[in-house]
Amino acid sequence: MTDLLIFEESLADIAGALNEFPQLRVVCWQPDGQLTVEGQPVAAGDVAPEIGWISFKLLSSGKLKQYVEALLDFSGVCWVQSTHAGLDHPVYRQLAQSGVRLSKSYAQSIPIAEYVLAYVLHHFQGIEARLEAQRSAKWQGIRFRELYGAAGLLSDLVTLAAESRSGRGHLVATSRPCGALLPPTRRPTKLCLAINCLALWSTVTWLYWPVRRTVKPAVSSTRALSGP
Repeated sequence: MTDLLIFEESLADIAGALNEFPQLRVVCWQPDGQLTVEGQPVAAGDVAPEIGWISFKLLSSGKLKQYVEALLDFSGVCWVQSTHAGLDHPVYRQLAQSGVRLSKSYAQSIPIAEYVLAYVLHHFQGIEARLEAQRSAKWQGIRFRELYGAAGLLSDLVTLAAESRSGRGHLVATSRPCGALLPPTRRPTKLCLAINCLALWSTVTWLYWPVRRTVKPAVSSTRALSGP
């Protein structure tokens, strides 16, 4: 039997899925430090969590730091799954330094992709200048650059792919250690950029290379980025 320590309010969200894993014993943690198993209080010495789950409800509660501290009180913890889009929060460094393996799902792929696209449009459309003109009650034309037909570039990504529903745009980024142009994939991840629906870019080529101080991009010219 393997003990899983979770935020008590998150239990209802995964109760059905847990039925498929009878080898797991769920230990519920409360912000006041109380632990329960199947609704009954238990002492910390009577459980031995090996797995933790940082759920959305835990993040919303503002008790992430307390949960991680409670988790690390157990020496056997070896794996934590997170709902965070990234693992740059200080608690993840704390977990990693304690030898805990960290993992995450791609549940945030769509909102993060839309977040990135929003900032791309915000920049190229000159939204700040438009808002400033609006606040100043000025009728002012704003020059901007269209993205249609442009080339896109992402670096230091592990898994990211999208395919235009219109068939005219393809976006690909893989973990292959290369600096050459990559062909469109036929097996995209479940990431679905808003750009797929809008078909803003007619042809897009993605490049990937690991970002390290000792590695320079193999392709850097505008002509090369535009693809064949």
